[in-house]
Amino acid sequence: MEAANRGAKDVGGRSAGCNIRLPKEQKINPYVDTFVEFRYFFVRKLMLAKYSQGFVAFPGGFGTMDELFEVLTLIQTQKIKGFPVVLMGASYWEPLIEFIRHRMVQEQTIDTSDAEKIFLTDSPKEAMAHILKYTGIGEFRGNEEMETPAWSNTATISSGPGMVNPAQDSGGVATD
Repeated sequence: MEAANRGAKDVGGRSAGCNIRLPKEQKINPYVDTFVEFRYFFVRKLMLAKYSQGFVAFPGGFGTMDELFEVLTLIQTQKIKGFPVVLMGASYWEPLIEFIRHRMVQEQTIDTSDAEKIFLTDSPKEAMAHILKYTGIGEFRGNEEMETPAWSNTATISSGPGMVNPAQDSGGVATD
């Protein structure tokens, strides 16, 4: 997503992209500092999950849903731990959340605890605070300076959803 990459760039953050070669739509935008290009979705998903500390999804299509449910399955099966999932855009995601919380939990295809791992918001500040709290990195203090861990110089990102490093050097969180 160009807007998120540009936002990171505007505040001095770095932006990395994990691009997938598609017949149409997908191309690297000018705000990405570095990128890796993949031919297959499964390889891209593996790399995104392996090198990320969180998952932020914005409204998207089948690819976004695929990546979202892949991450939720990895969390459910404890293949990844301490991994926050944030859905930005309440009006878009609410029908899916209702289905997950009411239908899937009622039918016992997932546990209530699985459904509770999804954080829904419209607020970037709430999203960042949740990511920092969930990962144990620290506390989000809005526009104030944050202590930045040494490992936080890059972000791992994707199309549609964003796999993010929650403590970017200048507060920039990028999504490609």
